[in-house]
Amino acid sequence: MPAVADGSAPAATPSRPSDGAPTSGAGEQDGQETGGGTGASGEAVPVVVDPVVTRDSDGDGISDAEERRLGTNPKSADSDGDALPDAWEVANGLDPLSAGDARADQDRDGVRSLTEFKVRLNPRAWDTNGDGRGDGDDDTDGDGVPNAVEERLAIDASVADSNGDGVGDGQDDHDGDRLPTIVELGLDLWPDRFDTSGNGVSDGDTDSDGDGLPNAMELTLGLSPGNTSTGGQFSDGELDSDGDGIPNALEILRGTDPSVPDTPPPPAPADEDAPGAPPAAGTEPEPEAAPVAPEPEPEPITTPEP
Repeated sequence: MPAVADGSAPAATPSRPSDGAPTSGAGEQDGQETGGGTGASGEAVPVVVDPVVTRDSDGDGISDAEERRLGTNPKSADSDGDALPDAWEVANGLDPLSAGDARADQDRDGVRSLTEFKVRLNPRAWDTNGDGRGDGDDDTDGDGVPNAVEERLAIDASVADSNGDGVGDGQDDHDGDRLPTIVELGLDLWPDRFDTSGNGVSDGDTDSDGDGLPNAMELTLGLSPGNTSTGGQFSDGELDSDGDGIPNALEILRGTDPSVPDTPPPPAPADEDAPGAPPAAGTEPEPEAAPVAPEPEPEPITTPEP
């Protein structure tokens, strides 16, 4: 037992290790001292920690002795293999021996425990940051997609670009309907459903704002699929985005592309009431026939007198 500066022995304090085994009054266990106190001269004596009691073989923050008490694996930081560290599960009232905890949503905020762990949220608090919105409605990684939606799409709510393609998760098209996730959310469409309404028309081919243009085409033209009049004065269908003289909506009806000018552009219809307007093609009057000269009358035949 180490002595204090004046050579006297320290006054030991009885202690109990984390596995519940009592120690002797001198604080000895397995030949190691765990007590501490003050010497006769009043000097502080440091506590000698028992390495057997405090050993943490897997480095998960729980001593081996405590893991034996809990029934967890002292050589695995995640005893049940659910991607949640044992220490985090214990601290948050979860069962480190039940893999189902990772899928649980104990605070009913719309995100499961595994997602809350990844984005550093409290799995026992509906609104961790106190902003008045549930943790599922927050966008922790700032990619424009709420945590709960990212979980539904099976993408990482803690990383703005989950697939590492250089495009944020909000700009990815996860269901192949030619609409980015963030656009579908703005249109109240499901970003994981090709045809949200189930009417046989993809979300990209649907005309959400009723201006005569499909959603995906509006994005191609730089227009808003959620605003009938992006420019303000005319509806998006009345605009002529490619400058070929044909309104966007009419091109859709004709099966032409309103983002590519028609070559050559079709002639504009003539105004029949306008003076001097040329007649429309195919409506020119036929030329009048030339007058026919009358045939000369035959001369009368005379008989000479005898």
